[in-house]
Amino acid sequence: MEGEMKLRFSLIIFPLAIFLTDYCWARRMRISDFPFSQKLITIHDEEASPTERIHLRVSIAKVFQDWGKYPEAITYYSQAIELARSIENRGYYIEELLARSYENRGECKWALRQFEDGIDDIYHAIDGYIQIEQYPKAWQIFKEYENLYTSCLKSDQDPEYLTAGISLLEKILPLLEINAETLGISNPENFLGRRYIYIAMGYRKIGDFHNAGKMFQKAGEKFKEKNPLLATVNFLEAGECFQKAKESNYAYSAYLEVKDILLPLEQSEQLPEMLGKLQKHLPLLILMLDFLRENFPNREEKFIRKLGTWINSIRE
Repeated sequence: MEGEMKLRFSLIIFPLAIFLTDYCWARRMRISDFPFSQKLITIHDEEASPTERIHLRVSIAKVFQDWGKYPEAITYYSQAIELARSIENRGYYIEELLARSYENRGECKWALRQFEDGIDDIYHAIDGYIQIEQYPKAWQIFKEYENLYTSCLKSDQDPEYLTAGISLLEKILPLLEINAETLGISNPENFLGRRYIYIAMGYRKIGDFHNAGKMFQKAGEKFKEKNPLLATVNFLEAGECFQKAKESNYAYSAYLEVKDILLPLEQSEQLPEMLGKLQKHLPLLILMLDFLRENFPNREEKFIRKLGTWINSIRE
């Protein structure tokens, strides 16, 4: 008899406890003045419009994200993205929800160290905001992740974050280059050149000297027309990296760029000025001279003599 009473009591109390728990949780979690539980139900309401269903998923996902429940947030953002992409003529508001979903899902994946997928989402977010002409928002996202990357460059944080930052910048830069004018980038060559330097520094820090050399070379190419000094420094950096990677042909190619910049200045007043500014980069010039002497003593005989003379003038 006593056991039967306990069973009846449990059958009454257990559902009541579940109801009260869910009710209290729903009352705490309110979005846009609607109970969170009601929004969960509305998501599955076949009568809700596509826009409402997408909006509700984004709202719920953001709550989970703010709570640090990233897998749950990713689930709802993914549903929102899938729904939005299934609509042919999305309109401005759904396009905005789509971009926001990519942005926030990228943040969640970054927090979970799912960097590869996160990079794709961040790219789509920036592209999405550009498409709907929310240029300040697109720029803000780029700067946030660029600042994270440059912070990693200056510290000894987990190299996995540094590698992810490199991949992110490499993926986003072509998009920014195409949209430089609309984003208000007044000097695209300078902007891109400096970002290639950041990427090169990252590669060099993780010991990938081949890709570091490639990025320094790309930076040099961007600066060559308007900033020959900075171009020279980057070609010298590229040469050093390629030497460390034991890639003599690439190193020689980088050093030929230095030669192409310096030789035309020989008969002008610009050469002494240039050499004076290169004084703090003297070790790189000496490395170049040693490389040419060792590998191309006959082919570059005349230039080797000139470069040796210039280096001596810097030392004096």
